[in-house]
Amino acid sequence: MINIMKYLRDYLIIKQSQVFDSGYYLSHYPDVQNADINPLWHFVRFGWKEGRNPSKYFDTDYYLSQNQDVCNAEINPLLHYLKFGGYENRNPSLLFSSKYYLESNEDVREQRINPLVHYIKCGGEEGRIINPSQQLIEINEDKRILNKIYYNVFNKPINYSNPKTFNEKIQIYKLYYHQNYITQLADKFQVRKFIAKNVGQEYLIPLIGIYDRTEEIIIDSLPQQFIIKVNHGSGWNIICWDKNNFDWSDAESKINQWLKTNYFQYFREWGYKNIKPKILIEELLLDDHGFIPYDYKIHCYNGNPNMITVHMDRFSNHSSVFLDMDWNILPFWQTYKQSPKHPICPINIEEMIISAKKLSKKIPFVRIDFLVFNGKIKIGEMTFYPAAGFSKFHPEEWDMIIGDWFDISSFYHPNDY
Repeated sequence: MINIMKYLRDYLIIKQSQVFDSGYYLSHYPDVQNADINPLWHFVRFGWKEGRNPSKYFDTDYYLSQNQDVCNAEINPLLHYLKFGGYENRNPSLLFSSKYYLESNEDVREQRINPLVHYIKCGGEEGRIINPSQQLIEINEDKRILNKIYYNVFNKPINYSNPKTFNEKIQIYKLYYHQNYITQLADKFQVRKFIAKNVGQEYLIPLIGIYDRTEEIIIDSLPQQFIIKVNHGSGWNIICWDKNNFDWSDAESKINQWLKTNYFQYFREWGYKNIKPKILIEELLLDDHGFIPYDYKIHCYNGNPNMITVHMDRFSNHSSVFLDMDWNILPFWQTYKQSPKHPICPINIEEMIISAKKLSKKIPFVRIDFLVFNGKIKIGEMTFYPAAGFSKFHPEEWDMIIGDWFDISSFYHPNDY
């Protein structure tokens, strides 16, 4: 009875504010419409806990990710914004700046009216500016750059109104899915904590050292073979096959350049944007023949593994092959030529798939990279934007087929942009 009274109180507060948009809610969540449930009642009871948005201007996941105190208190985020957040300069979404609206509209500020409530009730009709936040301005700049690169690669524009291909959806993923956990998991150092917590410490590649500057590395203390990485980019790796013949001066020059570079600037891969650069040195894992083991990359869509890429002979005759979950070869290739051989399915593939499911839970898309060393599974990294969404499919129709697996409706609604 107490809970029902609380829900009723929340319902009335939100209803009076007029911020909840029933038409928006029903159009974006047809399961609610099909169940013939009062949309606001559904939001109050269940919707906000499921990350559903009450209107174009309020992003539930964004508000919780930006306000850890609200998330920890398990409070309905819209209710918190209406009662407190609007007056505390907290933003309801990337589209609306509470601080700007209050500073630009003295009457609203003096009367202590919630900024978004005022805009919904009369500000929009009066043409008051909500001022796209700096983040949205940055998104528009990123969009301009991505449009240019995409057109140069594919000779066609990105279809923002009805995206169908995987590469189109990766661009939208970069632009509009900005959850803080992506930064943690794209960070090759921080992701280790996530992997250890969710599947176990034993899945980590042994770490020799972590450093902020090259000057901190004591070369004499390193083993004969190792691999150097930086945590904030892709492809920034140096393998030391033999320390006695290793050109440390050249390696140091490359690492220092990488440390000064924000990898995000190249292809606007948002996950890399706010990573604090660090140097990692890991053990170099080799098979019995002294080669880098095969990579097994499991592509997960909303927590469901749906495809596996196997990369072979990385440093000799690099090739790859795409397979379905039954280990059948899929008839397309990207970037690297398709291997003429059908790789043997590793005996611990099921363990990889189970681990991939655990790590990809609730993530719209992620590729998890595995290798097998001495019969044990190791996880290299989690990748959110394969080839930055600029790798052509051969034949081209597979861009559409794979794109159909990637559901972006939870965070992207074309009419909102």
